Amino acid sequence: MGSPDRYPALLDYAQDLFLVLAPDGTIRYANAAAERILGYDPDDLVGADAFEVVHPADRERTRGTFDRLVASDGAVDQVEHRTLAADGSWVWLQSRMEGTTDADLDGYVVSARDVTDRKREEVDHEATRARLEELTAATDDVLWMFTADWEELLF
Repeated sequence: MGSPDRYPALLDYAQDLFLVLAPDGTIRYANAAAERILGYDPDDLVGADAFEVVHPADRERTRGTFDRLVASDGAVDQVEHRTLAADGSWVWLQSRMEGTTDADLDGYVVSARDVTDRKREEVDHEATRARLEELTAATDDVLWMFTADWEELLF
């Protein structure tokens, strides 16, 4: 196996977003996935506060998770949060944060995966269930909902 220095651009091929953050949350590195997932040029993110683009409703929880990890001795945690994309939309990210700084990287590693589609499905499922519950409350009929193959009772 070759030396890691032979592959400096390897992270640019990763599907997930990788960031290296300073203890105060300043972005020191972002891989090419920043553009694919969020629409930002990775170089434009360097020097920015990583938590400024986190949705206001998620910011305190997300920042708190990072701060606790910085204060810890090597703990790892993850948090789901919305992040502002360059086009003004919100992208749901599941961020795994490492509570140990890597001397070679000069910061804390955050790897983030786009989970927007899963979050939308969860919301759609909850809305459908709420509508079905409203319907059943308004009728004396018995309602059943099965999977298309009739194998599983859904409601």
